[in-house]
Amino acid sequence: KDVVSRILVAKPSERLTIDEILNHPWVRENGDAPDAPLDNVVLTRMRKFSAMHKFKKMGLMAMARTMTKEEISGMKEMFKSFDKDGSGTITIDELQKGLQKKGAKTTSEEMKELLKSMDVDGSGEVDYEEFLAATLAVNKLKNESNLERAFAYFDKDDSGFITVDELMSVVEEFKLGNQMDVNQTLSEADKDGDGKIDYDEFLAMMRDKGEYSGKRF
Repeated sequence: KDVVSRILVAKPSERLTIDEILNHPWVRENGDAPDAPLDNVVLTRMRKFSAMHKFKKMGLMAMARTMTKEEISGMKEMFKSFDKDGSGTITIDELQKGLQKKGAKTTSEEMKELLKSMDVDGSGEVDYEEFLAATLAVNKLKNESNLERAFAYFDKDDSGFITVDELMSVVEEFKLGNQMDVNQTLSEADKDGDGKIDYDEFLAMMRDKGEYSGKRF
């Protein structure tokens, strides 16, 4: 209330300056402002991502790669707040310290599981695209254009279907070759059994909520 009331002053000479705002206890680094609510949201998204099957994670990775800068505004800064050494990846130590600093309550064991699940390519660390995929808001999955672009990312020849070869191409691109049985993955999403995934089947897979109860493909 203090900082807002001192900003909303009609007379410029009596209004807080930019430096005064940035140094106010509510705004400055390590000040009084708690940011646990933001962290709780991020941690909840990470937990949901952790429970998803691999194909859906790939779908979210494709979505992350095809979204506009406006759609992911602020996510890069959030990533940087975890990536303290500026390496471009987040280690388990950085993830744990970042969440603890902001008040998130979790165990070291859960941290290991979260990082393992977010680390889609199995590199041992989480890069920006993996972080983005793991922390996307649920409403992004309700946005038709986001889903269409993600589908198009798999559908390389624009045929309207995802074939085994196209799925394999993306699997290799995401460095998941030794982590997935491509034929089984496709057959489980291919509800009509025609050997390929159409947009409706892709949509059903991406919007399926079964992963939250432990269901896996």
